[in-house]
Amino acid sequence: MATSSTLPPDTTDAPVPPRRWHDFDALRGFAMLLGIALHASLSFYPSAWPVEDVTASADGLLDELVLAIHGFRMPLFFLLSGFFTSLLWRRRGLSALLGHRARRIVVPFVLSLLLISPTVDWVADRAVEAQVVEAQDLAAAAYLGTEGAVESLLAAGVGIDDPGADGFPPLYLAAVAGDASMVDLLLARGADPNALTAEGMAVDAAVYFGREAIAESLVAAGSRDPRLPGGDWADIDYWDLGTPEEAGTEAAEAELLAWLPSLHHLWFLWFLILFALLFAPVAWLADRRRDRTPGDERRSRVLFGLMWLLVPAVLLPQLAMEGGETIPAFGPDTSISWIPEPQVFAYYLLFFTFGALFFGAADRHGRPLVDRVGRRWWLVLPTAAVVLVAGIHVTFDQGEELHPLAGALQVAYAWLMIFGLMGLFRAVLSGEHHSVRFLSDSAYWQYLVHLTLVIALQGLVRTWDLPAPLKFALIVVTTSAILLISYRYLVRYTPLGTLLNGKRTRPSGG
Repeated sequence: MATSSTLPPDTTDAPVPPRRWHDFDALRGFAMLLGIALHASLSFYPSAWPVEDVTASADGLLDELVLAIHGFRMPLFFLLSGFFTSLLWRRRGLSALLGHRARRIVVPFVLSLLLISPTVDWVADRAVEAQVVEAQDLAAAAYLGTEGAVESLLAAGVGIDDPGADGFPPLYLAAVAGDASMVDLLLARGADPNALTAEGMAVDAAVYFGREAIAESLVAAGSRDPRLPGGDWADIDYWDLGTPEEAGTEAAEAELLAWLPSLHHLWFLWFLILFALLFAPVAWLADRRRDRTPGDERRSRVLFGLMWLLVPAVLLPQLAMEGGETIPAFGPDTSISWIPEPQVFAYYLLFFTFGALFFGAADRHGRPLVDRVGRRWWLVLPTAAVVLVAGIHVTFDQGEELHPLAGALQVAYAWLMIFGLMGLFRAVLSGEHHSVRFLSDSAYWQYLVHLTLVIALQGLVRTWDLPAPLKFALIVVTTSAILLISYRYLVRYTPLGTLLNGKRTRPSGG
């Protein structure tokens, strides 16, 4: 009798056929390549991004593209990652799975942190410097810690105490940011340590945020000392009352790990490593239980029900996202620190878990569920577009009272896009297509390397007198062309290509 079953299937009862998942390989590559388009569009959308194009607008032609891609891309990616994690476990065993993850994720992650992250930092810093110099905004340069821009602006004759757009002088903002070296640089160049603002002096900012070394430097340079004679900094009634959020700096726990390289766009690999560590003991226990109770039909039904409960469960972490009630935002938050934001981690873990349970699941007639979901993609995807429009409207135009509805629409959009794209890719890419396979293989390399190129090109074209969509297209096409060529001739058939995708055989005469 056919029964509902889900991962993990009992190998004694239902061996997994050696099916090649061409459609899911292509879909995973598609999700990664969309990241290039997403990051390329961010300079045209006001956000915390190193480059802001002169055409940037929240009402431009590219803002919906940002929201549309961001709303489903990473949920789709992590669901597929869970699916392939279970596939490897069931076909090769837990030890082989962990070895595979070490080679394909841990090693590229470490190498990327050491070799790629510094280039991203460098090109982003140069882009920021160029923009603050162009704006003649010394205060912004001081707050951002771009010493090169500060020196350039001072050499160009900008006054060292000239206030920025918000009315605060450079020295005050450097104290707020907690940048001791910038404070010392400004003092050495003649900044007035007693310059008054609406919030007090620079030393008051240092006291409020608990920055003792900066306060000492300011007093040594001639600033008023707010301490009582013989008193300590901690005796001041407003000592260390400020929060990292007020200062615009990272959370305290992230500051403890500030000596590590920034995760940037590599956060997804860090999440995959953590998910694999969580998956391993569960798989180990499942293997032991299966050995003792093979063919447990009741267990399969429980797992099948759990899988579908995860669909609405995603709403809980979505509603806890910071970009909800306080700062309207469509889709999940991004957590790029070494200590993940709990709600973001839980959000993606639910999609990963769904994917893990999805592998091997069957409907009540015993047919593979993966072949049933998304069959009506031609209806599901247009519905997702309608939900996207409604979700954006509710999120940005209806206020905090409809925050739960906005979250529900955002989650519904993600699931509709996931299931619709599964059906679409199964319909058109379920067979072997060599060009699609090449693009899918290249996606990992392209995503790891693209950010340096994207930011550099954004900085190059930001002032060009061209429409935003045309500049966006130039960035995407140029980045993709460079990375595809480099993958074909420098990566694919080399040890690096083997590390990323497994060994590929060079075609005869190629």
